[in-house]
Amino acid sequence: MTFSAFANMFPFSMRDGRDFSEFVVFLIDNIMKKGSQNPLSEMEKDTLERIYKGKRPISKKNATIILQNLNKQRFAEYLTKHLDEIEGDSFKLKLINNAVSVDINEVDTLTDLFESILEEFANAKKKTNINIEESISKNTLLQMDEQNSISDLNNILKIRDELNELVVQLTRCDFTATFRLSIVYDIDTIQDYFSTTRFYRKETLKKISNFFNKYNSLSMYLEKYTCATNVPMMGRMKRIEAGGEIDCEDFAEFYKVQKEMHKRHSSFLSSIKELISLEDEIVNEMKRNK
Repeated sequence: MTFSAFANMFPFSMRDGRDFSEFVVFLIDNIMKKGSQNPLSEMEKDTLERIYKGKRPISKKNATIILQNLNKQRFAEYLTKHLDEIEGDSFKLKLINNAVSVDINEVDTLTDLFESILEEFANAKKKTNINIEESISKNTLLQMDEQNSISDLNNILKIRDELNELVVQLTRCDFTATFRLSIVYDIDTIQDYFSTTRFYRKETLKKISNFFNKYNSLSMYLEKYTCATNVPMMGRMKRIEAGGEIDCEDFAEFYKVQKEMHKRHSSFLSSIKELISLEDEIVNEMKRNK
C-alpha cells in the first residue's frame, strides 16, 4: 500500500481538523519517539500535500531517520483512542479494498502496515532517469493513453449514479447547516472509492484531488461555524473565539461567514459536477485521438 492510500483511509474524525499537510506531519510524529525530530516538520505545505496525495515520496534519508526513531507503541496508543472508527465496517472495507488482511486486530495491523510503508521508502532504489519517448514508440504511447482513458472512463461510470445523487442532495441542503448523516455517508462512500481505485489521466487525478480539497475546506468551515439542532437539515451559526464558543450576534460577522459558507459549498458542488463531466470529456478526447 502507498503512503497516500494509507493516509486517506483515516476519516476526518481522526484528524482533529488538520489539513492534508498537517496530517502528514501528525502521522509521522505519532510513530516516532517523543522528543525526536520529525524530518518532515520543516517542509513546505505544498511539499507535504504532494506527499499526502502520492505525488512525491518520503525521501530515503528521511524515512531512515523516522525508522531509527520508531515508536510503534505510540502509534498504537493513538489508534486505540479511535477504536470505534477503525473497528467500524467502513474502515475494515478500506483495508480489504487495499488487499490488507486483518488477521490480528486493526491496531496491530495498521501499526505494522505503517512501518512497512516507511521501510519501502527507506529501501527504495534510486531511479535512473530515462527518456520514455525515446524508448517507447509513439504508437505504443498512444495505445497506453487510450488504455488509461478507457480505465478512467469505466471507473467514473461505476460511481456516476452516486455522484449525481450527491449533487441532488447538496442542492437541497441548507448551505449554512451541518450535513445530514445520510449525506456524510454518501460522501464517505465516494471518498473511499476514489482513495482505493486507481486512475491514470492527469486531468482525472486533478479533478479527484480538487474534490478532496474542496470537501476538506468546506467540512472544516462547517465544523467551526455551525452547530446542529434537532431539526433535520438545519443549523444555527456560531463563532468560536479564544475564550470559547459563543453565538454569532454580530450581524456583519454573520453575513460574512454566511457568504463564505455559500462560496465553499458551491465550490464543493462544482467539484462534483466536474467529476461527472469527465465521462463526456474522456469520450470526446478518445474520439479526437482516433
